Amino acid sequence: EIINLDIVYQNIVNAFMEFTKTELFQKFSLLFIALYASTPSLIPLPNEILVLPAYALGVNSVAIVLAVALGGFAGDTLLFFSGHHFHNLYKKKKHAMQMTSHWISRYHQWVYLISPTLFFGIGDLLVIIGGAKHLSYKKIAPFLFVGNLFRGIWGMIIVISGVRLFF
Repeated sequence: EIINLDIVYQNIVNAFMEFTKTELFQKFSLLFIALYASTPSLIPLPNEILVLPAYALGVNSVAIVLAVALGGFAGDTLLFFSGHHFHNLYKKKKHAMQMTSHWISRYHQWVYLISPTLFFGIGDLLVIIGGAKHLSYKKIAPFLFVGNLFRGIWGMIIVISGVRLFF
């Protein structure tokens, strides 16, 4: 039997939208935003799927940006240390390792400023490989945090612009 991915994706989106209507989400929206922001970007749903309903509930936009930044930073930190401690598992992905190693060698810590905004796991892979190459976490952590802060600000700008445009 062939699985229609459009239907699966729409069901996931609908489940998220239904969840945002619950009292649980309304009470703990910032926590859920931070938790979702900490997940790897292989999940093809942006943070804004939770940010928009929280903003509509009247949650402070600065608090939302900080929840995205802190959650994303925590997730990237976990990815970094998973690469650091389990680097032998990643050696099998030779082509991806070579490509991202080139970026890391060329741009050093600056690559971690943009990595939180990259789609489809590319940024996650950069963070994992940084850990696998035993880069200094102290040197890249500020770049990761600022990159995640930028991701939160950019998402909030999209949400506020969309609300003003359509409502």
